[in-house]
Order: sequence, then structure tokens, then C-alpha cells
Amino acid sequence: MKVCRPLLITLWLSLATLGSSSECCDDWGVDTMKLIQVYDGEPARIKCPLFEAFLKYNYTTAHSAGLTLIWYWIGQDRDQEELINFRLPDNRISKEKDTLWFRPALLNDTGNYTCMLRNTTSKVVFPLEVVQKDQTSCISQSIKPTEELFYLEHTNEKIICPDIDGFYPPSVMPTVNWYRNCVLVKGFHDRYPEGPTLIIGIVRSVYKGNYTCIVSYKENGRTYNLTRTIRMKVVGSPAKAMPPQFSSPNEKIIYELEAGAELVLPCEVYFTFLKDSQTEVWWTVDGKNTDNITDLKIKVSESVSTAELGHKHITRTLTISKVTPKDLKRNYTCHARNTRGEVHQVAMVRMKDGKEYDIYVSYARNAEEEEFVLLTLRGVLENEFGYKLCIFDRDSLPGGIVTDETLSFIQKSRRLLVVLSPNYVLQGTQALLELKAGLENMASQGSIRVILIQYKAIKKSKVKELKRAKTALTVIKWKGEKSKYPRGRFWKQLQVEMPVKKKTRRASINEQELSDSFLQDV
Repeated sequence: MKVCRPLLITLWLSLATLGSSSECCDDWGVDTMKLIQVYDGEPARIKCPLFEAFLKYNYTTAHSAGLTLIWYWIGQDRDQEELINFRLPDNRISKEKDTLWFRPALLNDTGNYTCMLRNTTSKVVFPLEVVQKDQTSCISQSIKPTEELFYLEHTNEKIICPDIDGFYPPSVMPTVNWYRNCVLVKGFHDRYPEGPTLIIGIVRSVYKGNYTCIVSYKENGRTYNLTRTIRMKVVGSPAKAMPPQFSSPNEKIIYELEAGAELVLPCEVYFTFLKDSQTEVWWTVDGKNTDNITDLKIKVSESVSTAELGHKHITRTLTISKVTPKDLKRNYTCHARNTRGEVHQVAMVRMKDGKEYDIYVSYARNAEEEEFVLLTLRGVLENEFGYKLCIFDRDSLPGGIVTDETLSFIQKSRRLLVVLSPNYVLQGTQALLELKAGLENMASQGSIRVILIQYKAIKKSKVKELKRAKTALTVIKWKGEKSKYPRGRFWKQLQVEMPVKKKTRRASINEQELSDSFLQDV
């Protein structure tokens, strides 16, 4: 709105000069934010706001200074503004100080109304809409009610019929009827009408709804009605408000991805109702707010859903397309804040275990133990249970570097199965290299687990890694012929340590078979 000089200065100069119109002040225009809606056949009023911001001089002072307030209007489907005629025989429309009155307003009164101070260019335009009530209803759905908040379980709350002061003299005692969703409040539990006030004994969630007061009074021998509606919204009590609560991410949810996949991290946060409280949710990557990251791979979206009692759920989803191994090592943290506090939760993101083998078998290279591995272990684990084994002497290519190939095979395996015997711990053997590599990987990266099988007892060993491993890990003992039965205790103990596999037809056994197997292995 363009103003050559502020309105207050214009009015002050106008008063000082008793009507000087030399100042330039543009129209305030149509104030669409103050659309006035009234019911057909009910009294209505429009108060001119030109004096509301002008604290030093009121309507009386301005009028005494010769600044007469005049009213214009332009009806619906009309092109020309006209001066309002206050001398009509029915005296239905009148001007009283700074207020335009309709007793009552009728449908054809709908239009734009202008109040203006004569000898100035200061004016305001108001849209007035006169509406009919819906059939078989006490209100019209086109008039949006004023919403008021009521805290759950608070006692002796009040709904006061709004905007009725000044319509009738204080000496007049109107009749007031209260309705909830247009049903007369009579004998309602915990709700007691007392004239223009409805008392709520204790606020309950089921009491929410539209409460309408219809005020009836007489003036000059005629009965008038005023219809007002308040929407009662029941919200959570501030006494029970909490800091934000996370559904995800959490410690139980782990996001495992392969490089090149899309990472989708939803942050789901529950906020209890808090009046005038901001509810904020945001992601940081390595401590940096995603709003400040320009990486085009990173996108953030948000959805909000409202629950009962004004509580709400906010889901803020972080999406990263075509993640790299580096992306999967970053710190992804979701933060949430309201006036009760700020909390955060880290998303558990890691590289998916894209292993080529289920088990790498490490054993001493001699004829006896090689026969045990190739015939017994491989025969049951691959043929009976369906695991994929990596046996170096069988699966390696000739001409390669033993150390490099060994480490590569271990990295590609989910388990390192160590067949312990006195020959295994001889210094300088490939088997010892395999043991050390597996234990180091297990301790530092956690991408492989070590399983110990005691093929033959080791009396004493100077290998410190083996001593620590035997202390920390379960040792499964091979008992020769007694352990050969594929469904015996040895194999069941071994399966517990193995990666989870879908049962093959031959490996599917019922509980009775397991029970029988224990009896045979005792």
C-alpha cells in the first residue's frame, strides 16, 4: 500500500488545519482479511477502523474538527459506488458514530462498504457477505467458526458467546440457547449453559465440536437473533507435553546397502501438542545441516500428519542416490526440537555384506586333515546344508601370490572355519596366516566371524592370537566316529555359528529327528 505520508500524520494535519486536503494519501483499498459474514435476517455492524490506529484523536475529536465520516457501498453485480441513504422509511440501515448498523442485514446487502473521512483521501473498504443458514441446520457451513483450544482434563473451562456486546442495552436480558453441532445442549454431561456462557465441568476429547449460541432479544418491539459459533478443539495438556519422541531411526534398525544403491533414511518424530511451539526436524551429515549441503545426490522431503489432541507426526526423509562406500561410512543424524527440548538420533548405516563365500576353511596342510576337510566337512556343509565353502587349495588359481589371495578369500567370506590341531599352530604355516587375518578382521571391521573346531587337542601353544581366540570363542570338539552323523550334536553346534541359510530338502528335519540325533550323540 503506497502512502505519500503516514495515515497518522495525514489525520493530524487534517485536524490541525480543519480540513486541509493538501496531503497525498492513497486508498487503503479492500481489506479482504476482514471479510464480514453475517446471517440473513440478523443484526450486523461494520466498525470503521480509521480511528483504531490513531490513538491521539478518536471519532468525537475528528468529528469536532469537521472531519465527517461518510459511507459508500457497491452491491453485488453493480459497477458504480453510491452513497448510502440513511433516510429510507424502514430505517433499517443507520450510522452511529464510527459504526454502520444493519437491523437486520438482508441478502441484497452483500457488497463492498467504504468508510471515508470527508476532506481527506483516507478510506477503507470492507466486503460484507450476507448468507442464509443451511437447510435443517442452525448455521451455514460457509461461515467458518472461531476456533478455541481447550486442554484435555482441565476443569471448569468456559465457552463465551462472542461478539454480542453492544447489540442490546445492558438492561436487556436476552434468551440464550446453546447447541453442539446444532443439537440443543440440554442435559449434556458435564456441560452447563449459564446465559451467554457454557461451562465445561471437565474437558474430554469427545466434547470437541461446533458450539453455537443463539441470542434472542427485543428492540423497538421486534425480536432479533444473533447466531455465533465457536469450534471447540481439545488438545493435550501442557502438563503432559514432552520433548520430541523418535520412532526411527533407532538402534534396532540397521540400513545395509551395497555401493550404487539408493539410501533412504526416514526420520519419524512424534510431537505432543504445545501451543505456539515450533516443531523442527532436520538431518545432519557428518555434523553439517543438509540445508547447507549442495550435493545434488542428497534430497530431503517432509510430510506431516496430525493426530488426536493436536499431537502430530513429522517424517523427514533423507535420500541419497547411488551411494559410494564413503557415503556409507558417514554419520547420519536426525535432530528434533520443540520448546520442551532438543533430541537427536543416529541412523545405523553400513555396507551390505556382499560376500562371495559362506565359509573359508583354514586347516593344516597334511593328508589326514585335508581328507577330513574335503570329505567330511565339505561333504556335509556343502551337500547337506547348502553352504558355499572356500578351500584355498581347491579354489585358488595357480601362479598367484599366496598371501594376497589368502587375504582376498577371507575378505570375501562370512565365516572363517579354523580346524585346530597340533600341526595347525606350527610357525610359518599358511594356516597361521589365515588365523591371524581372520581374527584381525573380526576385531577391527566385524565383517567376518571366526569358528574354532578342535580336530585334535593342542597341549600347549605359544601363538598368542590362538590363546585369546580360545578364551573368547566357543570351541566345537570333533569326537571322531561319534560326531560323523550329519544330524548329531557336533553339526548342530556348528550350524548355530554359521550364517543363516534357507533349509534345503535334505537339511530340513523335524524336532523329533533332532531329539533322536541328540540321543545318538550322547
